[in-house]
Amino acid sequence: MLPGLFYRSHRDRLLLIQVYQDQIDQVIYDNQPDAKTLLISYGITSQSAREAVSVVRKQGRLISHLIIHSIWPVPESDIHLALDEKSHIIIPDLNQGLYSR
Repeated sequence: MLPGLFYRSHRDRLLLIQVYQDQIDQVIYDNQPDAKTLLISYGITSQSAREAVSVVRKQGRLISHLIIHSIWPVPESDIHLALDEKSHIIIPDLNQGLYSR
């Protein structure tokens, strides 16, 4: 395949992903009103994070939880929505990649 043709084909796929991103993104947002703490989890940490959120809430503390099921394309609008009015963000993962920034 010629480089120009490959680039156009790749660009077209990326444009389609951008157009349909809202339908591709898969997140669960368990928002607790007035919570200033947000726990963001994905992958294998999500079940442990659910348990942690449950324990924290039983202690009477407020915490919201965002579970990301589709990490590419990054569900930016969902993340920004969840971050709104939060002052403490917890991301339980050892990977120092994209979401740790």
